[in-house]
Amino acid sequence: MWSSGDVFSEYLQFASKRGYEGEVAELYRGQEDKFAGLGRIGLSDYVEQVGRDINILSRGKKYFVLGHSLGGLIAMIAASRKIIQPEAMVLLIPAAPRGIPSMTISVMRSFSQIFAKTLWRREQASISFAKACYAFFELVPICHRWRIFQNFVPESSRVIEEVGLWFFDKTKSSEVIGQNISCNVLVIAATQDRIIPAKVVKKTFRKLDREVPIGFRVDYREFPHAHWILSEPGWEEVIGFILSWLEEDFSPSS
Repeated sequence: MWSSGDVFSEYLQFASKRGYEGEVAELYRGQEDKFAGLGRIGLSDYVEQVGRDINILSRGKKYFVLGHSLGGLIAMIAASRKIIQPEAMVLLIPAAPRGIPSMTISVMRSFSQIFAKTLWRREQASISFAKACYAFFELVPICHRWRIFQNFVPESSRVIEEVGLWFFDKTKSSEVIGQNISCNVLVIAATQDRIIPAKVVKKTFRKLDREVPIGFRVDYREFPHAHWILSEPGWEEVIGFILSWLEEDFSPSS
């Protein structure tokens, strides 16, 4: 959420050294004004666009998908709708799907300004630097926080509503049907995350563990990180573990 593809730069460089070719799926790639009417765009639009992008980028190759935060939820939905069919899926602190309560005190504090300004107004939503530091950058060195924040992009207020306030969404756009997922899944939580606490991520894991068909693994791992696990000190341990997990069944040369 609010992130562009550049947030994966460290992970992609690390994976490249292990022989993996990585691509980033970007919403509205190539559009002249990609944020026009953004507030009216829904979660299902995100899922369809990302799914098309992944299928184009994979070009018929074997691939796995890694999604962080909202991207993790998008990956789950796309896989459960059979829009994408990866060999494996890594959900890195995924936003919770429909049916899983996620409104903790820290989440409400993080989103209070956004709900006050844009709730039900179908407008672009932005987060302040102070709120971003509280919600995302707790373990990011202070000297790096502004640089990361400057690369943030607007978000759809409709998507925020459909994810955070799913009980009002009659279209059930954040619903994940685990029985339709046909790949191994790794779910990763961060023990110090304020925006998607580990206890919420664990509920997502339990849902998938119950629903994903027998024959596919659903594994869970926690790391002592906060939400910006992509580049906090010690991020190398996380991506290293992900690649080792993948290589149990899937290798870059296969």
